[in-house]
Amino acid sequence: MNPPTCDVFKLLLFTALLPIIAGCAISASPGRPMAYVTIPLGQPGVQDRRGDFQLEFCKLLAEDKGSPACGDYLNDVIPEFPVAGIKMENYDASKFVLLWLPGIFSECVAGLGKPFDDVIGGVSDRLRYPSYYVPLPGRASSRYNAEIIAKAIDAHVPADKRAILIGYSKGGVDALEMLGADFTANSKVAALITVASPLHGTPLADELGAFYENTFGKIDTDVCPRHDGGEMRSLTVAERRAWWLSHHVPSNIPVYSIAAVPHAGEVSPMLQVLWRKLSLIDPNNDGQVAATDAFAPHGYVLGYVRADHWAVAINFSKSTPIGGALLFKDNFPRLTLYLAALNVVLRDLEKR
Repeated sequence: MNPPTCDVFKLLLFTALLPIIAGCAISASPGRPMAYVTIPLGQPGVQDRRGDFQLEFCKLLAEDKGSPACGDYLNDVIPEFPVAGIKMENYDASKFVLLWLPGIFSECVAGLGKPFDDVIGGVSDRLRYPSYYVPLPGRASSRYNAEIIAKAIDAHVPADKRAILIGYSKGGVDALEMLGADFTANSKVAALITVASPLHGTPLADELGAFYENTFGKIDTDVCPRHDGGEMRSLTVAERRAWWLSHHVPSNIPVYSIAAVPHAGEVSPMLQVLWRKLSLIDPNNDGQVAATDAFAPHGYVLGYVRADHWAVAINFSKSTPIGGALLFKDNFPRLTLYLAALNVVLRDLEKR
Protein backbone atom coordinates (compact mmCIF):
# COMPACT_ATOMS: atom_id res chain seq x y z
CA MET A 1 0.00 0.00 0.00
CA ASN A 2 1.19 3.54 -0.69
CA PRO A 3 1.20 5.94 2.31
CA PRO A 4 -2.19 7.63 1.58
CA THR A 5 -3.92 4.26 1.12
CA CYS A 6 -2.29 3.04 4.32
CA ASP A 7 -3.68 6.05 6.20
CA VAL A 8 -7.14 5.36 4.79
CA PHE A 9 -7.01 1.72 5.85
CA LYS A 10 -5.94 2.75 9.34
CA LEU A 11 -8.92 5.11 9.55
CA LEU A 12 -11.35 2.36 8.58
CA LEU A 13 -9.77 -0.02 11.06
CA PHE A 14 -9.86 2.62 13.80
CA THR A 15 -13.55 3.24 13.10
CA ALA A 16 -14.38 -0.45 13.16
CA LEU A 17 -12.54 -1.11 16.43
CA LEU A 18 -13.48 2.14 18.18
CA PRO A 19 -15.96 0.56 20.63
CA ILE A 20 -13.38 -2.03 21.74
CA ILE A 21 -10.57 0.52 22.08
CA ALA A 22 -12.81 2.89 24.03
CA GLY A 23 -14.08 0.11 26.28
CA CYS A 24 -17.61 1.37 25.70
CA ALA A 25 -20.74 -0.65 26.40
CA ILE A 26 -23.95 0.66 24.88
CA SER A 27 -26.99 -0.06 27.02
CA ALA A 28 -29.27 -2.78 25.70
CA SER A 29 -32.94 -2.24 24.93
CA PRO A 30 -35.61 -4.40 23.28
CA GLY A 31 -35.59 -4.56 19.48
CA ARG A 32 -38.36 -2.82 17.57
CA PRO A 33 -40.28 -3.87 14.48
CA MET A 34 -38.74 -2.53 11.27
CA ALA A 35 -41.74 -0.35 10.41
CA TYR A 36 -41.19 1.99 13.39
CA VAL A 37 -39.67 5.47 12.97
CA THR A 38 -38.56 8.23 15.34
CA ILE A 39 -40.86 11.27 15.35
CA PRO A 40 -40.45 14.21 17.75
CA LEU A 41 -43.54 15.55 19.52
CA GLY A 42 -45.21 18.28 17.50
CA GLN A 43 -43.84 17.02 14.19
CA PRO A 44 -46.08 15.34 11.57
CA GLY A 45 -45.71 11.65 10.76
CA VAL A 46 -44.31 9.87 7.72
CA GLN A 47 -45.88 8.37 4.62
CA ASP A 48 -45.17 4.79 3.59
CA ARG A 49 -43.98 4.59 -0.03
CA ARG A 50 -42.34 1.17 0.19
CA GLY A 51 -44.69 -0.31 -2.41
CA ASP A 52 -43.82 2.35 -5.00
CA PHE A 53 -40.11 2.00 -4.36
CA GLN A 54 -40.28 -1.78 -4.52
CA LEU A 55 -42.11 -1.58 -7.83
CA GLU A 56 -39.38 0.60 -9.32
CA PHE A 57 -36.52 -1.39 -7.79
CA CYS A 58 -37.87 -4.75 -8.91
CA LYS A 59 -38.66 -3.69 -12.45
CA LEU A 60 -35.14 -2.27 -12.85
CA LEU A 61 -33.66 -5.44 -11.40
CA ALA A 62 -35.75 -7.52 -13.82
CA GLU A 63 -34.10 -5.75 -16.76
CA ASP A 64 -30.88 -7.52 -15.82
CA LYS A 65 -31.70 -11.14 -16.70
CA GLY A 66 -29.06 -12.61 -14.41
CA SER A 67 -30.00 -10.64 -11.30
CA PRO A 68 -31.27 -12.34 -8.14
CA ALA A 69 -34.80 -11.81 -6.88
CA CYS A 70 -35.89 -8.58 -5.21
CA GLY A 71 -36.06 -10.33 -1.86
CA ASP A 72 -32.30 -10.79 -1.96
CA TYR A 73 -31.86 -7.02 -1.76
CA LEU A 74 -35.00 -5.67 -0.08
CA ASN A 75 -36.56 -6.31 3.30
CA ASP A 76 -40.36 -6.55 3.63
CA VAL A 77 -40.94 -7.48 -0.02
CA ILE A 78 -44.61 -7.36 -0.95
CA PRO A 79 -45.07 -10.32 -3.36
CA GLU A 80 -48.22 -9.16 -5.12
CA PHE A 81 -46.61 -6.13 -6.78
CA PRO A 82 -46.27 -6.74 -10.56
CA VAL A 83 -42.92 -6.03 -12.18
CA ALA A 84 -43.23 -7.30 -15.75
CA GLY A 85 -43.92 -5.15 -18.77
CA ILE A 86 -43.23 -1.76 -17.11
CA LYS A 87 -41.05 0.71 -18.99
CA MET A 88 -38.66 3.30 -17.62
CA GLU A 89 -40.22 6.73 -17.27
CA ASN A 90 -39.19 9.51 -19.63
CA TYR A 91 -38.72 12.71 -17.66
CA ASP A 92 -37.98 16.24 -18.79
CA ALA A 93 -34.22 16.52 -18.27
CA SER A 94 -34.39 20.31 -18.49
CA LYS A 95 -36.11 20.69 -15.11
CA PHE A 96 -33.69 19.32 -12.52
CA VAL A 97 -30.05 19.12 -11.47
CA LEU A 98 -28.83 16.27 -9.24
CA LEU A 99 -26.40 17.09 -6.43
CA TRP A 100 -24.71 14.14 -4.70
CA LEU A 101 -23.66 14.64 -1.07
CA PRO A 102 -21.15 12.23 0.57
CA GLY A 103 -20.90 11.38 4.26
CA ILE A 104 -18.46 11.64 7.15
CA PHE A 105 -14.80 10.80 6.34
CA SER A 106 -15.64 10.51 2.63
CA GLU A 107 -12.64 12.51 1.49
CA CYS A 108 -10.52 10.52 3.95
CA VAL A 109 -11.38 7.14 2.42
CA ALA A 110 -11.46 8.30 -1.21
CA GLY A 111 -8.29 6.30 -1.84
CA LEU A 112 -10.22 3.10 -1.18
CA GLY A 113 -13.69 4.06 -2.38
CA LYS A 114 -15.62 7.19 -3.25
CA PRO A 115 -19.36 7.41 -2.52
CA PHE A 116 -21.55 7.12 -5.63
CA ASP A 117 -18.51 6.34 -7.79
CA ASP A 118 -20.32 3.52 -9.63
CA VAL A 119 -23.69 5.29 -9.58
CA ILE A 120 -23.52 8.86 -10.89
CA GLY A 121 -22.46 7.93 -14.44
CA GLY A 122 -25.18 5.32 -14.79
CA VAL A 123 -27.87 7.67 -13.45
CA SER A 124 -26.78 10.38 -15.89
CA ASP A 125 -26.89 7.93 -18.80
CA ARG A 126 -30.40 6.76 -17.93
CA LEU A 127 -32.09 9.96 -16.77
CA ARG A 128 -30.00 12.59 -18.61
CA TYR A 129 -30.00 15.05 -15.72
CA PRO A 130 -26.89 17.14 -15.02
CA SER A 131 -25.16 15.63 -11.98
CA TYR A 132 -22.57 17.12 -9.67
CA TYR A 133 -20.67 15.47 -6.83
CA VAL A 134 -20.28 17.98 -4.00
CA PRO A 135 -16.95 17.28 -2.25
CA LEU A 136 -18.07 17.97 1.31
CA PRO A 137 -15.31 17.99 3.94
CA GLY A 138 -15.33 14.65 5.73
CA ARG A 139 -14.32 16.18 9.03
CA ALA A 140 -16.60 19.17 9.44
CA SER A 141 -19.84 19.89 11.25
CA SER A 142 -23.19 19.81 9.50
CA ARG A 143 -23.45 23.60 9.92
CA TYR A 144 -20.12 24.02 8.14
CA ASN A 145 -21.14 21.72 5.30
CA ALA A 146 -24.59 23.30 4.98
CA GLU A 147 -22.96 26.46 3.70
CA ILE A 148 -20.95 24.48 1.16
CA ILE A 149 -24.11 22.77 -0.12
CA ALA A 150 -25.89 26.13 -0.44
CA LYS A 151 -22.96 27.51 -2.45
CA ALA A 152 -22.94 24.41 -4.66
CA ILE A 153 -26.64 24.88 -5.41
CA ASP A 154 -26.07 28.52 -6.34
CA ALA A 155 -23.13 27.52 -8.55
CA HIS A 156 -24.71 24.56 -10.37
CA VAL A 157 -28.46 25.18 -10.45
CA PRO A 158 -29.65 27.90 -12.87
CA ALA A 159 -32.70 29.99 -12.08
CA ASP A 160 -34.91 27.92 -14.42
CA LYS A 161 -33.99 24.57 -12.79
CA ARG A 162 -34.35 23.01 -9.37
CA ALA A 163 -32.06 20.72 -7.40
CA ILE A 164 -32.68 17.20 -6.20
CA LEU A 165 -30.26 16.52 -3.37
CA ILE A 166 -29.08 12.94 -2.77
CA GLY A 167 -27.43 12.62 0.64
CA TYR A 168 -25.60 9.53 1.84
CA SER A 169 -25.06 9.09 5.58
CA LYS A 170 -24.00 12.44 7.08
CA GLY A 171 -24.56 14.05 3.69
CA GLY A 172 -28.30 13.74 4.35
CA VAL A 173 -27.89 15.36 7.77
CA ASP A 174 -25.84 18.19 6.24
CA ALA A 175 -28.59 18.77 3.67
CA LEU A 176 -31.25 18.92 6.39
CA GLU A 177 -29.12 21.43 8.28
CA MET A 178 -29.12 23.64 5.18
CA LEU A 179 -32.85 23.27 4.57
CA GLY A 180 -33.59 24.22 8.17
CA ALA A 181 -31.57 27.42 7.87
CA ASP A 182 -32.30 30.64 6.02
CA PHE A 183 -30.33 30.07 2.80
CA THR A 184 -31.62 31.63 -0.41
CA ALA A 185 -30.49 28.42 -2.14
CA ASN A 186 -33.36 26.58 -0.43
CA SER A 187 -35.77 28.08 -2.94
CA LYS A 188 -34.00 26.09 -5.67
CA VAL A 189 -34.43 22.70 -3.95
CA ALA A 190 -37.16 20.40 -5.25
CA ALA A 191 -36.56 17.37 -3.02
CA LEU A 192 -34.06 15.58 -0.79
CA ILE A 193 -33.30 11.85 -0.91
CA THR A 194 -31.40 10.41 2.07
CA VAL A 195 -29.78 6.98 2.16
CA ALA A 196 -28.60 5.46 5.46
CA SER A 197 -28.61 8.91 7.06
CA PRO A 198 -28.78 9.30 10.86
CA LEU A 199 -31.43 12.01 10.66
CA HIS A 200 -32.11 11.64 14.39
CA GLY A 201 -28.48 10.89 15.22
CA THR A 202 -26.74 7.64 16.07
CA PRO A 203 -26.06 6.45 19.65
CA LEU A 204 -22.58 5.43 18.52
CA ALA A 205 -21.65 9.10 18.16
CA ASP A 206 -22.92 9.91 21.68
CA GLU A 207 -21.14 6.96 23.28
CA LEU A 208 -17.86 7.17 21.38
CA GLY A 209 -17.67 10.88 20.55
CA ALA A 210 -15.55 11.98 23.50
CA PHE A 211 -13.00 9.23 22.91
CA TYR A 212 -12.87 10.09 19.20
CA GLU A 213 -12.34 13.79 19.94
CA ASN A 214 -9.42 13.01 22.23
CA THR A 215 -7.73 10.64 19.79
CA PHE A 216 -8.28 10.69 16.03
CA GLY A 217 -10.18 13.97 16.28
CA LYS A 218 -6.96 15.77 17.18
CA ILE A 219 -5.06 14.47 14.14
CA ASP A 220 -4.80 16.62 11.01
CA THR A 221 -3.43 15.07 7.79
CA ASP A 222 -3.37 15.95 4.10
CA VAL A 223 -5.48 12.89 3.31
CA CYS A 224 -8.00 13.60 6.06
CA PRO A 225 -7.83 17.31 6.96
CA ARG A 226 -9.56 18.66 10.06
CA HIS A 227 -12.00 21.53 9.53
CA ASP A 228 -14.18 22.94 12.34
CA GLY A 229 -14.02 19.65 14.25
CA GLY A 230 -17.74 19.12 14.72
CA GLU A 231 -18.24 16.08 12.50
CA MET A 232 -18.93 13.56 15.26
CA ARG A 233 -20.95 15.95 17.40
CA SER A 234 -23.26 16.65 14.45
CA LEU A 235 -24.25 12.97 14.43
CA THR A 236 -25.09 12.62 18.12
CA VAL A 237 -28.65 11.85 19.16
CA ALA A 238 -28.45 14.82 21.53
CA GLU A 239 -27.64 17.32 18.78
CA ARG A 240 -29.96 15.93 16.15
CA ARG A 241 -32.97 15.69 18.46
CA ALA A 242 -32.34 19.24 19.68
CA TRP A 243 -32.22 20.32 16.04
CA TRP A 244 -35.61 18.73 15.24
CA LEU A 245 -37.20 20.45 18.24
CA SER A 246 -36.19 23.88 16.95
CA HIS A 247 -36.13 23.44 13.16
CA HIS A 248 -38.22 22.07 10.35
CA VAL A 249 -37.82 21.35 6.66
CA PRO A 250 -39.88 23.65 4.41
CA SER A 251 -43.19 21.93 3.67
CA ASN A 252 -42.69 22.32 -0.09
CA ILE A 253 -39.46 20.27 -0.03
CA PRO A 254 -40.26 16.55 0.40
CA VAL A 255 -37.72 14.27 2.07
CA TYR A 256 -37.54 10.67 0.84
CA SER A 257 -35.48 8.19 2.84
CA ILE A 258 -34.03 4.69 2.59
CA ALA A 259 -32.68 2.75 5.56
CA ALA A 260 -30.15 -0.06 5.36
CA VAL A 261 -30.89 -3.23 7.35
CA PRO A 262 -28.54 -6.09 6.42
CA HIS A 263 -29.01 -9.67 7.52
CA ALA A 264 -26.24 -11.11 9.70
CA GLY A 265 -24.23 -12.52 6.80
CA GLU A 266 -24.43 -9.25 4.85
CA VAL A 267 -22.44 -7.07 7.27
CA SER A 268 -18.85 -6.27 6.31
CA PRO A 269 -16.39 -7.80 8.78
CA MET A 270 -14.98 -4.33 9.39
CA LEU A 271 -18.43 -3.16 10.52
CA GLN A 272 -19.30 -6.22 12.60
CA VAL A 273 -18.21 -4.74 15.95
CA LEU A 274 -20.26 -1.57 15.48
CA TRP A 275 -23.21 -3.53 14.10
CA ARG A 276 -23.29 -5.79 17.14
CA LYS A 277 -22.94 -2.85 19.52
CA LEU A 278 -25.78 -0.96 17.89
CA SER A 279 -27.88 -4.13 17.78
CA LEU A 280 -28.13 -3.94 21.56
CA ILE A 281 -30.24 -0.83 21.04
CA ASP A 282 -31.91 -1.71 17.75
CA PRO A 283 -31.24 -4.93 15.81
CA ASN A 284 -32.45 -3.17 12.65
CA ASN A 285 -29.27 -1.22 11.91
CA ASP A 286 -26.59 -1.02 9.24
CA GLY A 287 -23.52 -0.91 11.47
CA GLN A 288 -23.73 2.87 11.90
CA VAL A 289 -27.39 3.93 11.90
CA ALA A 290 -30.53 2.44 13.45
CA ALA A 291 -33.27 2.16 10.85
CA THR A 292 -35.81 3.91 13.07
CA ASP A 293 -33.60 7.04 13.06
CA ALA A 294 -33.19 7.22 9.28
CA PHE A 295 -36.52 8.90 8.42
CA ALA A 296 -37.62 12.51 8.59
CA PRO A 297 -40.87 13.78 10.10
CA HIS A 298 -43.36 14.60 7.36
CA GLY A 299 -41.12 12.55 5.03
CA TYR A 300 -41.55 9.47 2.88
CA VAL A 301 -40.31 5.97 3.71
CA LEU A 302 -39.02 4.40 0.50
CA GLY A 303 -37.72 1.16 1.92
CA TYR A 304 -35.31 -0.97 3.90
CA VAL A 305 -32.53 -2.48 1.82
CA ARG A 306 -30.43 -5.53 2.67
CA ALA A 307 -27.03 -3.88 2.77
CA ASP A 308 -24.70 -2.46 5.39
CA HIS A 309 -23.87 1.20 5.83
CA TRP A 310 -21.04 1.19 3.32
CA ALA A 311 -22.57 -1.07 0.67
CA VAL A 312 -25.40 1.35 -0.16
CA ALA A 313 -22.95 3.91 -1.55
CA ILE A 314 -19.34 2.69 -1.75
CA ASN A 315 -17.65 -0.20 -3.55
CA PHE A 316 -14.68 -0.69 -1.24
CA SER A 317 -13.93 -4.24 -2.39
CA LYS A 318 -13.30 -3.12 -5.99
CA SER A 319 -10.59 -0.72 -4.83
CA THR A 320 -9.09 -3.32 -2.48
CA PRO A 321 -8.17 -6.20 -4.80
CA ILE A 322 -6.19 -8.02 -2.13
CA GLY A 323 -8.58 -9.17 0.58
CA GLY A 324 -11.33 -6.73 -0.36
CA ALA A 325 -13.97 -9.42 -0.76
CA LEU A 326 -13.14 -10.68 2.73
CA LEU A 327 -13.23 -7.26 4.41
CA PHE A 328 -16.30 -5.78 2.71
CA LYS A 329 -19.77 -7.08 1.82
CA ASP A 330 -20.71 -4.60 -0.89
CA ASN A 331 -22.05 -6.72 -3.74
CA PHE A 332 -25.23 -4.67 -3.93
CA PRO A 333 -26.99 -3.08 -6.97
CA ARG A 334 -26.32 0.53 -6.04
CA LEU A 335 -27.30 1.93 -9.43
CA THR A 336 -30.65 0.17 -9.21
CA LEU A 337 -31.17 1.58 -5.72
CA TYR A 338 -30.68 5.20 -6.74
CA LEU A 339 -32.53 4.91 -10.05
CA ALA A 340 -35.53 3.41 -8.25
CA ALA A 341 -35.54 6.16 -5.64
CA LEU A 342 -35.23 8.87 -8.29
CA ASN A 343 -38.07 7.37 -10.35
CA VAL A 344 -40.42 7.59 -7.36
CA VAL A 345 -39.34 11.15 -6.59
CA LEU A 346 -39.46 12.36 -10.19
CA ARG A 347 -42.93 10.94 -10.71
CA ASP A 348 -44.12 12.83 -7.63
CA LEU A 349 -42.48 16.04 -8.76
CA GLU A 350 -44.05 15.79 -12.20
CA LYS A 351 -47.47 15.85 -10.50
CA ARG A 352 -46.74 19.04 -8.59
